[in-house]
Amino acid sequence: MYDGHDYKNMTVQNIWVNFEAKFDPLDKAKETWHVMKALFNSTIYTLIEDNVLYAEFRTGFGDFVDKNGTVIPYEDALNFYAERIAEVRKEHPSFFGLNLILNKYRVGLTDAKLLQKLNLASKYYNTSKLVRGFDLVGYEEIGRTLASLKDVFLKWRSDSGSDMPFVFHAGETLWSGFPVDENVIDAVLLGTKRIGHGYALDVHPSVIWRLRRFGVGVELNPISNQVLGLVDDIRNHRNKQLMDIAYFNRPPLQFSVNSDDCLIFGTKAITDDLYVTILAMTDKESDLSVIKQVSYDSIATSLLDQSEKSELKKLFESEWNRVVKEMLNDTGSDYSDTETETV
Repeated sequence: MYDGHDYKNMTVQNIWVNFEAKFDPLDKAKETWHVMKALFNSTIYTLIEDNVLYAEFRTGFGDFVDKNGTVIPYEDALNFYAERIAEVRKEHPSFFGLNLILNKYRVGLTDAKLLQKLNLASKYYNTSKLVRGFDLVGYEEIGRTLASLKDVFLKWRSDSGSDMPFVFHAGETLWSGFPVDENVIDAVLLGTKRIGHGYALDVHPSVIWRLRRFGVGVELNPISNQVLGLVDDIRNHRNKQLMDIAYFNRPPLQFSVNSDDCLIFGTKAITDDLYVTILAMTDKESDLSVIKQVSYDSIATSLLDQSEKSELKKLFESEWNRVVKEMLNDTGSDYSDTETETV
């Protein structure tokens, strides 16, 4: 869907206006059940084609309508998703699956609407294994801050007793010392499991310390950050310095690499973002070990339970060794099982 337009001479706010306009026809189409089923199926195979073993998708949530105008409850959609994933896993044993993070648009959000959505998301969280968390999405600089909504989140958590995780977008901004970049502070205080983007983390060292201490992951989205005007040259990405020091501290910062909106940007599910991460955000001596480490970090900071994480880690290591051996065979290099286990 990406139209190839060059946004670099536009302001960040104007870029967001153009960017979000691309979702309008897609969102309307997604309300139709047969379109959503086709899109979901296509999404799964897009992941498989790019050798993605597991993904956690942020998505809106609400009922659908079929071609005849009949309402399809979201519970039925979740059941369909679960059945389809199970079918695909039988066809492709190396595909571990995907889960959902339900989200609500933060621009124009009222306290009452947030509370309604939290209760609804919690219901789905309690009844479907696919639903693993909740987030707020949209342009942070004009949307509700986490600080302005913290009382709603805290009261809901206390009154409901729900343990549904938060996985907040926070700090997707160039500003420093303003309410928008301070979303990273409130995200941690509200117990987020990961920070989405976290572009402003470098000006909040106390938050970085807490991320390390509590094992909160940072979701890197380098191509998205470039397209949406936060950085022209990814070599100057502000999260780069966090990666430079990440593994010299104990416990280290943990990162995952993500494509954000690959259908809009015209990128692959994950390969393109991994490529630019290695090429532009790590030192010249970096190698495949970077991919392996962020993969381990991704598993560790995922919303899977411990048994699921162990199972996924074994699958990843098996696939990793298979791919490395294929690469070595293609180059005519010698190898041993011991060597490939430690790459």
